[in-house]
Amino acid sequence: MTRLLVIADDLSGACDVGVKFASKGVSILVANQMISGPPVWPADYQVVVVNTESRHLRADEAAQRVRTCVEQAIENRVSHFYKKTDSALRGNIGSELEALMIASGCSVLPFMPSFPQLKRTTKDGFQYVNGRLLHETAFARDPLEPITESFIPAIIESQSGIQTTLVNTDQIALAQTSNFKNKGIYILDAVTDEDLRLAGRMLQANNLLAATAGSSGFAEFLSELLGFEKREQRRVPERGRMLVVCGSLNEVSLKQSVKGEAYGFGMVILPQAMLLAADGANTALGRQFIQRIVELAKQQRDVVVSIETTDPSEQQQEDGKQTYRLIVQNLGELTRQVLEQTGFKSLTVFGGDTLLAITRACGWDGLLPQHELLPGVVVSRVADNANAPLLISKAGGFGSEDVLLQIKSLLGSAN
Repeated sequence: MTRLLVIADDLSGACDVGVKFASKGVSILVANQMISGPPVWPADYQVVVVNTESRHLRADEAAQRVRTCVEQAIENRVSHFYKKTDSALRGNIGSELEALMIASGCSVLPFMPSFPQLKRTTKDGFQYVNGRLLHETAFARDPLEPITESFIPAIIESQSGIQTTLVNTDQIALAQTSNFKNKGIYILDAVTDEDLRLAGRMLQANNLLAATAGSSGFAEFLSELLGFEKREQRRVPERGRMLVVCGSLNEVSLKQSVKGEAYGFGMVILPQAMLLAADGANTALGRQFIQRIVELAKQQRDVVVSIETTDPSEQQQEDGKQTYRLIVQNLGELTRQVLEQTGFKSLTVFGGDTLLAITRACGWDGLLPQHELLPGVVVSRVADNANAPLLISKAGGFGSEDVLLQIKSLLGSAN
């Protein structure tokens, strides 16, 4: 029976939080779209992670999807809820947190956005990345969700009427119930994993784990706090040649994909003319690039597929998000055809929107996270499909420039 529903706003984030439970031996399913109702609720898993696909929606639409998920879970006797948020605070943070509170009936919502392993930290209510205020980092230049604010209460209050309260690490260490005397969202500071661990103990002592929110960082400790039954973990075998698909527009991922060529990966950059065409993967140009990837596979090469980019200002036009949906749809279909024609045994995907497009094109309804290869890099199996490639997912802004070399080495890919 499912005890915990985790709600994520994109698929790579769903895998990223899901693996925190899987690595502890907890049975978990990541659903790559909203579950349609009680008759099909996957009750065989202790934890179900649902991707609401709401990061790029209007705030009211995102809130409605969260409410629907929680209401369906309550009908299926789910007792605990975790709203997974992006550690760079992209998306509809305020409206989705408020929606969780309303639908679950919880008057107090602890929020832990810190992810110290990835150098995303919270201090005095401000979010930092690598020691810099969030709005001063590359996330300020995100083509789809540019970040202009680092003070978390301001981000929440711009989308929500819910009161916010700051809780610093000294207050967390005291574990006082009086910290939570008023209704609202409580933003808990954390600079280290130990801060998150202490926050979890405080919430447990004050019976405040029924509804919580934060990044994947706190999920690491939530698994232990809720006392799930543990199961033996299966070892993920080494797999053969790798296909890498980068559809992320984040400059971190773009640099990582380009760097792959220096490590011996075949490099294929898809042109805008194909990516922006209706059914672009099935045009003559699309078929030409599919054939190029197939030929590289026949040469026993690992292959990186990336996208030709334009100036970010052009991507931020009023139809930018709709344009990007077309790009990732074409990437999804192209990837499906490449996998059908080649023997790639592992598939690495940069970006949650790209991951979702590929899973839908391939008909993969659910994922089973296995373990974390690197911080923020998750290995999953496709549910109910033994022939699918091993799936490695990474959100756009994570990792060092040599992340592909690290992934290849850790998976045991041969040269």
